[in-house]
Amino acid sequence: MHRGFTRAFLPPAAYAANRLPPAGPWALLPFACFPFIFGAETLRRALPPLEHVADRAARWRRRRWLAHHTGGRPPEYAPRDPTATRAR
Repeated sequence: MHRGFTRAFLPPAAYAANRLPPAGPWALLPFACFPFIFGAETLRRALPPLEHVADRAARWRRRRWLAHHTGGRPPEYAPRDPTATRAR
């Protein structure tokens, strides 16, 4: 799947220069997905209640991805305080 999207959006010279393997039938995947993504986005913009549904789905996918990659551990960083001044 990733090869297909890489092949679709990377110029042929760059694809060859990086010695990436042939994408095979995966190269057609972005074009096969287009009508579904276009339709979903068109409906989301035309029907305001779908914006909320799309937002909830995106947040659920983000939480699921993060839990998968962190094993459920809390973040190991503290966000930077934008109001703090740097000590010189």
